[in-house]
Amino acid sequence: MEPSSVLFLHQAEDNLPFITQAKIELDLILELNNSAKTGAEVIFVGKIRNVNNDKEVLKLSYECHIEMANCMILNILNESIEKFNLEFAYAQHRVGELSIGDKAIVVLVQGKHREQSFDACRFIVDKIKFDVPIWKKEYWKDGTSNWGDNFGQNFSLNK
Repeated sequence: MEPSSVLFLHQAEDNLPFITQAKIELDLILELNNSAKTGAEVIFVGKIRNVNNDKEVLKLSYECHIEMANCMILNILNESIEKFNLEFAYAQHRVGELSIGDKAIVVLVQGKHREQSFDACRFIVDKIKFDVPIWKKEYWKDGTSNWGDNFGQNFSLNK
């Protein structure tokens, strides 16, 4: 892993935090790195949809342990840069109350080739979804709500 990649991640974290309550600004994220070394740029945008498990969703609410989540996302990004030989990786997850159509997560990956970049993007999305302490609560049209099962799927007390 090149030191500049890690340094740039720290700089990006200062300007665009990994966890935010503000609306995700996709244009700002896409401008983070313009290295001539990259031949592939993959971006994943996770949005709030209006149906889940055959129930109509009104809104979602995300909560997290901000300091731990920021640290874990940084570690995931650094791991992905090394594992997939990337030039750059960045992710941002929104917390608070989100409406249908709002962006909840954005992951940007830049690498030399498309295969490594696609694989890395999926790796980052999955690691954030399953490992980072971000909790989702769904509010349904029928007046009920439920905390999602997105966090801790890779965690077991029996390990």
